[in-house]
Amino acid sequence: MLKKSFVSISFATPLKIQVVQLSSSKKSVQKRISLDLPEGLIVDMKVVNEEALAKILKEIWKKVGLREKSVGIIIPESSTYTKLLTLPMLPISELDEAVRWQAYEYLPHNKDDLILDWKIVKEEEGELKVLVVAVLKEVLGGYVRSAHLAGLFPLVVETPALSLVRFSESKETGFLFIHESEGSAIIIISQGQGIVGSSSLILNNQDEVIKVAAQMVKHYKEVVVEEILVGGASINSAVAESLKKSLGKEVLFIKPPVGGVDANAFQEYMIPISLLLKDPTEPADETTVNLLPLELVKKYESEKVKHQIWSLTLFVSLIVWISFFTALGVYLFLGMQLASISQEEVLRQIPPEKAEYISQVEEINKISTKVLSVTSARVYPETIINAISKARPPGVNILRYRINMETGSIELIGNSQTRELLIEFKDSLEENIDFTLVHIPISSFEKESDLEYVANFSYLPIAGVRGK
Repeated sequence: MLKKSFVSISFATPLKIQVVQLSSSKKSVQKRISLDLPEGLIVDMKVVNEEALAKILKEIWKKVGLREKSVGIIIPESSTYTKLLTLPMLPISELDEAVRWQAYEYLPHNKDDLILDWKIVKEEEGELKVLVVAVLKEVLGGYVRSAHLAGLFPLVVETPALSLVRFSESKETGFLFIHESEGSAIIIISQGQGIVGSSSLILNNQDEVIKVAAQMVKHYKEVVVEEILVGGASINSAVAESLKKSLGKEVLFIKPPVGGVDANAFQEYMIPISLLLKDPTEPADETTVNLLPLELVKKYESEKVKHQIWSLTLFVSLIVWISFFTALGVYLFLGMQLASISQEEVLRQIPPEKAEYISQVEEINKISTKVLSVTSARVYPETIINAISKARPPGVNILRYRINMETGSIELIGNSQTRELLIEFKDSLEENIDFTLVHIPISSFEKESDLEYVANFSYLPIAGVRGK
């Protein structure tokens, strides 16, 4: 899976939005902002006014100076349902149906009203431990549509609990997570990366957290809690000491896995930071949870590619026209200068200082000829994409384009349902006289179905002009 950069948007705390961007190396916080949301915008964890939330997101992007449009979204914990299931060892092809069949028995809503995803968290003694997370479509849709209205492209959606258990460093021991911030708390019992139980509270006093945490430890007694990990803007050493005394376990503060923030800032932003440490993976992957449905992942990926191509076309056109008019202006200026010289002076032997002007004019002529040649042979990226789409048979997907408008080289990354469809796609590309040197590695044809491929070829109308 190719790693993708994106910006994290968190709605983990009621009436607050947090936005974080890491550096390209994922080692330090680059930009961050936390804002209070107006009352009535989100009611009972549902977005009531999508246009208003989209406007806020646009203002954040402008204020912070964010350019990245791909985003991950963290929705409120209390808007979701989490369940750890135990299933017999089954082939992956049969596991999805078995997980959904068993999960829907526990969920309090009709399956048609829910979005559900799952991941395998442990395999032992012929059994699978599967973590299931579900959310109502109308709840998820409000956050996703708001981001899209703001001109953003969602890649992944997860819950605060999923973000917090990422800090367990994949240990298989039992954990109690407590996160407190802005008058609310999230309490989680986990076995490694598997969330056994979670609770979301609106706090009136600190005793509530200790009481609920103790009840959860007692209720999920099959999990031996060895460590208590705490974090959040409202957690301090006094709270940690109170938890240690009441629960009889060592209490550890979650440590920052990235730089660029001090300890206090990390406690405030730990949930959106954690999401950015995830490589966004499609919902079909059995090792990760992504509540954004596969069809929406593909839709927003496609829209982002189109946006990038449009921006590239505008930029290239601007550069070509600036170069053209600059060369034309210089050419006309020098031409007027030469025209002012009398015929008698031209007929004389050209002195060295005038020879330099003539040399400059000749060079400008060459540049102008090249610019006019490129302008007349200009090809829009849409022309190339349409030709590729025409050659693509149903069942072959293109997940990413890389088109070099200077050299004409093209790279496609995607997948195919069958080997025959991928061969048909290659043949169709080769039949187009505008494409040449079509190459798909033999390794892409090893499987009979569900193939991933990388195709490289050239677009002659560009490559031919550049080669002249």
